[in-house]
Amino acid sequence: MRIIFTSDVHGHAEKLLQCAASFAKDKNTLIIDGGDTIQGSPLASYIHTHVSSAPIAETLNLAGFDFVTLGNHDFNFGPDYLRAYLYGLNATCVCANVTGDLPLVPWVIHTMPDGTKIGITGIVTDYVNVWEKPENLQGITISPPFEAAQHALQQMKNQVDLSICIYHGGFECDITTDEVLTHSTENIGSKICRELDFDILLTGHQHMPLEGAVLHGTYIVQPGAYAQHFVEITWEGLGQISSKFVAADTKPPQNAHHLTAIKADVDAWLDTPIGTLPQPLLPDDPAQMALHGNSIATLYNHVQLQATGAQISCVGLPNNIPGFKQCVTMRDIVQNYPFSNNLITLEITVDKLKMALERTASYLSISENGVPQVSRAFLYPKVEHYNYDFFQGLTYTADLTKPIGQRVSDIIIGGAPADNNKTYTICMSNYRATGTGGYEVYTTCPILEYGHQEVSELICSYISQTGDIYVENKEVPNWTYT
Repeated sequence: MRIIFTSDVHGHAEKLLQCAASFAKDKNTLIIDGGDTIQGSPLASYIHTHVSSAPIAETLNLAGFDFVTLGNHDFNFGPDYLRAYLYGLNATCVCANVTGDLPLVPWVIHTMPDGTKIGITGIVTDYVNVWEKPENLQGITISPPFEAAQHALQQMKNQVDLSICIYHGGFECDITTDEVLTHSTENIGSKICRELDFDILLTGHQHMPLEGAVLHGTYIVQPGAYAQHFVEITWEGLGQISSKFVAADTKPPQNAHHLTAIKADVDAWLDTPIGTLPQPLLPDDPAQMALHGNSIATLYNHVQLQATGAQISCVGLPNNIPGFKQCVTMRDIVQNYPFSNNLITLEITVDKLKMALERTASYLSISENGVPQVSRAFLYPKVEHYNYDFFQGLTYTADLTKPIGQRVSDIIIGGAPADNNKTYTICMSNYRATGTGGYEVYTTCPILEYGHQEVSELICSYISQTGDIYVENKEVPNWTYT
């Protein structure tokens, strides 16, 4: 039998159909998706705002998907939108650690034409509970994934010839050396392989292409994101498993009529002029942006400060960001700020602020040539440039020659040295306020205000209404490393 596996498509529906051109589905093929399907592209943003989830569901139906699980970003648009998407699918949603008013099952046994029985369960990282806005999880419970997978395996193991777990999560250990890379439970793929005995673990979430390997007796794969390719797994029985990446077809898909019908509307929306900047705002090498600041982060921080009235703002940039042309369109907004984030304002002490700055200051290390570079912890096993935060409203000095956790000094807030006897206000995305990315200290800070407008909308409004756009690189840290 063959298994076709995609994950983290993030709304790239047309690209998924280009993949589907090479699926070559027959009676001995199962097509499976690992979640993060309905959010993450300009098309997905338009569909959510102006249409419904139906075009995404129809894309998976045309591609012939049999089973899917849920990803963390599939909850971004709330339960009604997610429910409509799942009801629109021909595929069965398998997710053992999600319960609520959603059309899904915890596990399923699928019988192939020759009588071979395939046991399939799915799980999603329970960090959804940490990241997601409470209203988007109304009526939904997400329990620990390991226990759910363990229970599902116990229920079906003695009834099947092959057991598969679709896990929207990745690996917390180096899959070659088993070195622990993070103590976070966001990703527990290594634990699943070590302590459970699934035959195949289909993973995602980390956007870390893994063509195939055996980990503690379990065969593991992970496709890259955005439907650039898919994984084709071949099982010949008796432990004979192999896999390979297959690139998406380069030809435009022939069965995308449901997308063609809205494509003109999507393009018109994306090309809607928003405003004009004094100059293009462009990204740079990540290490250079950390050292010298970047005008895109400055723009975002200025918008956040203006929206909240806080004294301090912090923001991370996506791993890959195209930057803004001088004439800004909606396409620029959704490509440069693709997240469904709102703003939260916290009250913070200097001690807690310093802990957050120390986390940010761990982003750089010194190479053998004495040059600052991005630290390995932000590159492996998953690239996490978005966990470096740019601040506005304060400056600080960070000495890279000192140990991590002891680098930050000379914090200046509002032009004066930080006062240990005072508290300050700081605004950030709701994602960062959950403590994600090593900023757990923020979870101990009182919440002063929860904004209800998405940051992307605030950026759009600011650019469209402001004549004097604020784009200077301001208040970057003073790095010392010689």
